[in-house]
Amino acid sequence: MTKALRHIISVLDIDKEHITLHMIRHTHCSVLLNQGLDIHYVSKRLGHANIGVTLNTYSHLLKERKQEEDKKIENFLEQEWNKV
Repeated sequence: MTKALRHIISVLDIDKEHITLHMIRHTHCSVLLNQGLDIHYVSKRLGHANIGVTLNTYSHLLKERKQEEDKKIENFLEQEWNKV
């Protein structure tokens, strides 16, 4: 895989120091979490031994999601409050 990635990078004339399989793995996980996929699913997909590994590694993304979810709850409660 690394050899194939290096070939693609050289053909596309991309700065190869910044692209690694590990970076692509992190990007993949970040995209999945940002799209709202379940953390348990993502953890299994990455092959982590347990969900704690995923939570520790990607906690910064989960904090962002928490803020978004908190805002959804606030909006819902505000709408319900206005119905009363």
